Amino acid sequence: MQTILGSFLFLVLLRTGTSLECEVCNGMGNSCTGSMMTCEPGLDTCAIILTENSLAGERIQTVMKQCYYSNACNSLTTDMNLGQGRYVRTIVSCCEGDACRTTSPQISSAMQPNGKQCPACYSLSASGCDIVTADCDGEENYCLDMVQKVTYGKFVVNVSMKGCVTENVCAAKEGQTSSSGIDTNIMKVSCTPAPVAA
Repeated sequence: MQTILGSFLFLVLLRTGTSLECEVCNGMGNSCTGSMMTCEPGLDTCAIILTENSLAGERIQTVMKQCYYSNACNSLTTDMNLGQGRYVRTIVSCCEGDACRTTSPQISSAMQPNGKQCPACYSLSASGCDIVTADCDGEENYCLDMVQKVTYGKFVVNVSMKGCVTENVCAAKEGQTSSSGIDTNIMKVSCTPAPVAA
């Protein structure tokens, strides 16, 4: 009996000693390096999150590596088309072990129009922005209307966004979130199915 109990305790200790570790970092471009971190319970895989945006008038890529939920690994690429060449695209690539050091996700620039349109704009003002019509691409099947307040230290920016988005963007809820020292308070968010262009 004591041998069985000892073996059980050894297996428990062995299991708790093999917690998942992921490289954690962020930076510009599509790769970064950082230290290894033990993941919290529930975060059962490592992920590389690549974001590309053209909101400032030029294409900028940023990357984050972190612990992640495996059930979110197969989600579609997140696309926000805000008209006049302004967009935000994010892709999540899940990995484990050495694959996280060699995986280099890429965001496809080849987008195909899907025949739908949405009102679109982007402005650093909560009072609204000049609306144009955006032609939706790929899986962008919804029209977004969002106002958020972003706080970074002493800097506070109000952001208005309208445009074509993928369904997963519509999961955003009103309220406040914090990440890497940036507080984002979504003041208003709504999604409606994108109509077919007339």
